[in-house]
Amino acid sequence: MPKSSQISPACIKEEDNRVRDENSVLRKRSELHDRPDRPCGHVAQQFTSNNGGIGRQLSRFPLKDDATRILNLMAAIMKPKTLASTLPSCMTPSSSMTKADCVDIARGFNYLTKTTAEDGDAVGEFLKAYPAMQELSERYPGTFEDVLLLASVRLASDNKKYALVRLLFGALLSTFDSMTDIYMIFVFWRTGEKVYAYVTVGFIMLSLFLQVLFVVLQNRKQPKGKIIKECLYVMSLTKPGVDAYRVAINAEDVPGSICSPRSEMMYFKGVELFAEAIPGSLVQSYAFLAGSNQSSAAVFSLAVSVSVAAFTSTTISFDIDMDRIKRGHSPNFYGYIPDATSKRVKMFLYIFLLSACQISAKIIACSLCAVESSKIVLTYLGVDMLCFLVYKLLRRDFQYWIPTKGCVISVVIPLLFRVIVKSITDFTGLLHARHPLELGGTYWTFTLVSTPVVCFYFGFRYLSFVASGDHDLVTVLKPSQVYGTIGSLLLVQLISLDRNQYCENIFLKSEEDEHKVYILSKNRHKWRRVESQVIDWLNNMILIWQEEQPEWYNDQVRATIPDWCVRDKETLHMIRVSREERATIAAREIAKNRRRSVVAEILQECRLEMEVVETEVEVREAVSDSSSSDGKWGNSSSGEGEATMTFQSP
Repeated sequence: MPKSSQISPACIKEEDNRVRDENSVLRKRSELHDRPDRPCGHVAQQFTSNNGGIGRQLSRFPLKDDATRILNLMAAIMKPKTLASTLPSCMTPSSSMTKADCVDIARGFNYLTKTTAEDGDAVGEFLKAYPAMQELSERYPGTFEDVLLLASVRLASDNKKYALVRLLFGALLSTFDSMTDIYMIFVFWRTGEKVYAYVTVGFIMLSLFLQVLFVVLQNRKQPKGKIIKECLYVMSLTKPGVDAYRVAINAEDVPGSICSPRSEMMYFKGVELFAEAIPGSLVQSYAFLAGSNQSSAAVFSLAVSVSVAAFTSTTISFDIDMDRIKRGHSPNFYGYIPDATSKRVKMFLYIFLLSACQISAKIIACSLCAVESSKIVLTYLGVDMLCFLVYKLLRRDFQYWIPTKGCVISVVIPLLFRVIVKSITDFTGLLHARHPLELGGTYWTFTLVSTPVVCFYFGFRYLSFVASGDHDLVTVLKPSQVYGTIGSLLLVQLISLDRNQYCENIFLKSEEDEHKVYILSKNRHKWRRVESQVIDWLNNMILIWQEEQPEWYNDQVRATIPDWCVRDKETLHMIRVSREERATIAAREIAKNRRRSVVAEILQECRLEMEVVETEVEVREAVSDSSSSDGKWGNSSSGEGEATMTFQSP
């Protein structure tokens, strides 16, 4: 018998425990590979414990100096302090890299990871930007890129994890706000204040109507069962959670839909703010000040409504700013959210407090106006909105960025969106509204400053509502903390007068076609001054795109290319044929889904019919069995006879 077979089970168990021990494994590895060309064991062990997948890759680099440099680089990449607003420059070769150089290069890697849509593209741009990284890539082909990809995926997974928590929390908070509004309706009805109950129900119905209307438009090419299911999500108040789940799992766009799941979630949040959260808060605040119901439940419901509105506004600004594509083509506007997790959380808290103070001040001001006279609040809101629309008309910036066709639609759509965005910004201080295509930096700052002034004016008339003074302190301090966190570079946007120059600068200053083509998705009025340059560039590049088919040249980009911009008839015919082919494929998929739904309904009906038939057969068999047994055994009623029959029955 071999000697190895004589080892006892206890020895085997002891050996397994020793191998599982991390220190023993590292000790054994150092004994087998104890060469002067290996990195420091304790440093690699510490890095591996925090970043296992990346740390284990370091053993694939045979030279000690290279492994140490890469270890320092990876450690700097994973540190939250390696931040950059622009791409840092470092021309140092790999043989002369110091820890300071590793920090600069790591800041560049984090910058490219945040501003590039794909992880592979970020790694490619990173290798081109730094000669030292290009040298390491050529020295270790494939291996070094794997380490960088692991680091990029690790950073992206951390961002997705926090985004998922924020999405789910926002969905739960929105659903809870709807429940508190329903509870306040019953409170108003029970206390005899039926007018407030009717008004609250009206705003909720308006919000649901707008959401259902958008759902029908979004899924107009889908089967009826799909549309009904989406409408049920809206009516059951679970639509925010469904949208958050779809965005979290990165669900694909539905064929024939108007927008992506993320954009759909944004639009629904805006509808909730405009039609439910803000008006509901106004009604509850006015009822609290002018009515007889001043209970703790009313205060709690009002606090929830204000918190939901502030959280929703903050989430919209956050999600838009964290978009990689937007950061790529507009780095001077997007990117005010820090990359470090701790600073990002602080920034989210500061913006949330700013929005909460803004909506609280605006609601109190409007409620105090309404207590004295409803005409005052209507006049104030009407004059404020009229001044904004006149401001846009005088600057020839009334047209919204969404492309429109037709005279009526070109007036109704911009008017609707301008009113919605202005109303949301007035009450929540929506940070994204400082965008040149929305309110603009100057008017956004004017709105932010005018709201506390209005609140203070009516506050002095009702001193009982501002007795504590805490609200004044928070309103003054929180904007300064937000601006300090954003940085001095982006503070220029708060007094910016840019309008159409935003789209023009993207086209003129961008070097990549992926960023230049962004201008085609905006309204023609926004880039009329560079229209000839856009048409020349488009006609020169469109044939190249058709032949090379870059990844960014997808169906969504093709749909934004206007036919009137293409001069060559053959090229235009080619584009139209390509669109028709893709539309045919999408229509086939939609028809296939409809057929599947119809077949599923037919199969379900067949199953139900089969179940009914089987039930009838079983009943008939049971009846026939009972009648046959009665004929066989007679009408015996004694317990002993029944026992005998049961025993003798097969």
